[in-house]
Amino acid sequence: MNTRERLAVAVAGLVLLLVAGCRSGPTRLDRAYGMSHHFAIRSQILHPESATTQIGSAELDGNIAKKSLDRYRSTFEQPPPPPSFAISIGGIK
Repeated sequence: MNTRERLAVAVAGLVLLLVAGCRSGPTRLDRAYGMSHHFAIRSQILHPESATTQIGSAELDGNIAKKSLDRYRSTFEQPPPPPSFAISIGGIK
């Protein structure tokens, strides 16, 4: 084998190695991607069936609902107080 053939074989081998590195296929991580997010969301829902049933709204008294709604709306009547910052330098305020 002369140097030209050796170079061609080396280049072909290098190309095959590079192409083999680009192989894509589902890995174990890819199959489970995003599942922890879904599990966290589902574990935070107390009653998953509540989306299809309306038990809570039928049991709520009208007067209690009105009072709680009025109390909620009253929190927006006054603007919140401005924030106050205290920067301490060496124990002196």
